[in-house]
Amino acid sequence: MKLGLAVAVLFVLGAVSATGARADCPSDSPGITPNRQSGPLSSLDAFVRDLKARIPRMGTGAFIVPFDGEVTQFGSALGALMTGDVEGARAALDPLNYDLFTLDDPSGHSYLVAQERSEGFRGQGTYVVNLQYLRNVAIEVPHPLWDCRTPEEGVAVFQALGARALFIAGTHRCANPLDESGCSGTTNSCGGSIPVRISDAPHFPGNFMYGAHGATLQLAPPALAINLHGNDSEPFAIEISDGTRLFQDDTPLVNQLRNALLARAADVRSCNFRDDHLTSSNLCGTTNAQGRLSNGSAETCTMSASTPSGLFLHIEQHQYVRDDSSVLIDALQAVIPPG
Repeated sequence: MKLGLAVAVLFVLGAVSATGARADCPSDSPGITPNRQSGPLSSLDAFVRDLKARIPRMGTGAFIVPFDGEVTQFGSALGALMTGDVEGARAALDPLNYDLFTLDDPSGHSYLVAQERSEGFRGQGTYVVNLQYLRNVAIEVPHPLWDCRTPEEGVAVFQALGARALFIAGTHRCANPLDESGCSGTTNSCGGSIPVRISDAPHFPGNFMYGAHGATLQLAPPALAINLHGNDSEPFAIEISDGTRLFQDDTPLVNQLRNALLARAADVRSCNFRDDHLTSSNLCGTTNAQGRLSNGSAETCTMSASTPSGLFLHIEQHQYVRDDSSVLIDALQAVIPPG
């Protein structure tokens, strides 16, 4: 690893999102020292696997709400980074308790890793921004522990698409099981159906992942965000939405992806296609604060958006899809053109 300018950027972020019945990864041990590598990093995939082993688990209380203004500051730092002002971003990240270093991947890409320091750790997450991106897309992994294998899948999708950014939440979604976020939505991942927690990144705007997501919307043009989730209780292997329940024709990206997946024999349904008959009992991401932000909600914590922007994809997946995302990747490459 070396400090300095890089082709892409990776940060460590905090918290995970909620709602719905998903299967936690088998191991839920307390984790190791947060966000410090255990050995040499041979690739982005190796880094993320090592990172996942260190993310604080359920009940650790590891997520700490940032001070007033820090979410906005982080968003500004990430925005600077994504537009190539690496040294300006480095200076802005330093007071927010982040280091910045370079990771070289065997693919030939180099990634700048901005990592939260162990001392003063607040569970604010991990981010990757590719300065030589092929597609203006941000891949988001809100539940790196609960939604098993989504961090590895996130890396695979990020690299296959040549995406602009990869965001990975920094704690278990139930790291703070006693602290309600105050936002709409419930989760059964903390034991019983309860209101969403502050350590649930897509269900609480007071975290750096929310600031990072906001930064992608300030780009010219704004980036498409893809939220990767895992679910084994939904009736279909892949359920997708644009963050709303508005029914549409084949034109919008969400339904283009539906059709591309169907053409590849995937077991898929769309929350935005009437004939697929998904209802309010299915997981369509309507309480996701990041999706609400993309879709222009006036109050992302409590108000669902009714009009989609086309800048958000919420993807729920059974385990076998997360284990081998090649069909999903192929469909995404088909419907999201380079540029």
